Amino acid sequence: MDYEELWAWSDSGIVRVADLRAAGMSGYAIDHRCAPGGPWQRILPGLVLLHNGSPTQRQRRRAALLYCGEDAVLTGRAALAEFGYSSSESISDVHVLVPHSQRLQSVRFLTV
Repeated sequence: MDYEELWAWSDSGIVRVADLRAAGMSGYAIDHRCAPGGPWQRILPGLVLLHNGSPTQRQRRRAALLYCGEDAVLTGRAALAEFGYSSSESISDVHVLVPHSQRLQSVRFLTV
């Protein structure tokens, strides 16, 4: 799978490690690409960002929703920004609401 195809397959440059593995990429290849100085990075557990620069706010929001699952919803300024409303969104945590039955914890920039 070439880079353009992988980017088109991603969600704003975010790909699940499980999807990469299902597509035939080895865990070693993923780890190698996510190593310091590599072309990718791990943005949240189980998720890879297909570049090694700082993630955009949109990429952080998309990663948060992918990590939390389909029943998750953004809150606050992140939600406004996702739907195109200008807000004073800063480089702060992305706040997400999840059903009580989901046992997720806050990690890195994600506040659950």
